[in-house]
Amino acid sequence: MSFANRLPGLPRRGHATLSGVLLCAALAGCGWFGDDEEILPGTRIPVRAEVAETPMAAPPPLMLPPAVPVNSWSQRNGTATHVQPHAALGSGLRLAWSADAGSGNGASRLTSGPVVANGRVFTLDSSAEVTAFSEAGARIWRVDVSPEGEDGENGYGGGLAIGDGGRLFVTTGFGQVVALESGTGEELWRTPVRGIIRSAPTVSNGRVFVVTRDDQAVALDAATGQILWRLQGAAGVTGLMGGASPAVDDVLAVLPFSSGEVTGVLAASGRRIWTAAIAGGRRGFARSDIGDITGDPVIVGDTIFVANQSGRLVSIDRRTGQRNWTANHGSINAVQPAGSSLFVLSDAAKLLRLDAATGQLIWSTDLPEYDDPEDRDVAIGYGGPVLAGGRLVVVSADGLLLSFDPATGQELSRVEMPEGAYLPPAIADGKLYVMSIDGDLLAFQ
Repeated sequence: MSFANRLPGLPRRGHATLSGVLLCAALAGCGWFGDDEEILPGTRIPVRAEVAETPMAAPPPLMLPPAVPVNSWSQRNGTATHVQPHAALGSGLRLAWSADAGSGNGASRLTSGPVVANGRVFTLDSSAEVTAFSEAGARIWRVDVSPEGEDGENGYGGGLAIGDGGRLFVTTGFGQVVALESGTGEELWRTPVRGIIRSAPTVSNGRVFVVTRDDQAVALDAATGQILWRLQGAAGVTGLMGGASPAVDDVLAVLPFSSGEVTGVLAASGRRIWTAAIAGGRRGFARSDIGDITGDPVIVGDTIFVANQSGRLVSIDRRTGQRNWTANHGSINAVQPAGSSLFVLSDAAKLLRLDAATGQLIWSTDLPEYDDPEDRDVAIGYGGPVLAGGRLVVVSADGLLLSFDPATGQELSRVEMPEGAYLPPAIADGKLYVMSIDGDLLAFQ
């Protein structure tokens, strides 16, 4: 980690430059420092041990925050910090309605789940069309946010967020941020940011935060679309479709980049405070060489949780960027903190409960990894988990809505959906909303 500045009012401490240590270690391993070093006798203990993957013999008691009525899910994961509320949701979920939300997966791909506010549900399809629905499933309006003369399929990706005043913000693969009036779909402003955007925006305190696929972070004024600041992150060689969205609290914005770097900056100015790197991956996996941050950063008090897609989940001190612990679990989605636990839908098709303070594995529940376990040619995608009504809810690309006991990991129920899904659901007003692979909005109650 390298540290340019630190958050105001925090104590000063000494910091090591991790990037320099890693570089020296790599060069030493390649023999760049002359003669081979002498191999000393004795047991070798890692300086920063990774968390073991053996589950606890007896899961500790779980104290969940009470489930509360939630009337909006205004952005990815529900909030700007990506800490999802424990939403009230009834048991015995059944499909209440489905509605055509546009184009699904095909030549282009879906990257955005639904958002909900003010009694309306909003979706972004794979052809850059935004649709508004009532909570009963009636379509209110539909708008194509592609630039004039462009085919929407060429600009797939991006996502949605709703800010104060009812503005709906849209990011697109055309490298633009668009503000719409959520009641009518009228375009209010459009700002090019000079880079393809595959992930959803984050809205906080009158600012819209985005990260482009060429690893630029940009903050815009939510009222005018004016660019407030821009920061170039370390570029990754390769990245995955989609991508993680920034996490933002009242002071700090946490920016994920495809290189595996996570940078904390002052949200108001973009001034860099610290940079941390999430390195490493699962041995034997071709994608382990891709360092892309895929699990949205989650800010919980003075702790940040963030994961890549190749077997690394870390806990970081929000104030300094120092790493608290590392666990050998990756995630495509944001982790779900609740009480003293952390719930993770891992990159290896496992639902996990970890100790949030140490990263120790409490329980692990296997999910089907392939559509055909023998052929192993089609992997099953999953979305979630979300904590709702005292249970963990997960959707799957093979068409299941699954519920699990958060204390033990035991499956509680499964509901067959009419279509598969891999994007995390949204919850509001007692309904769970899912964007299906085929481009339909599904509502469960």
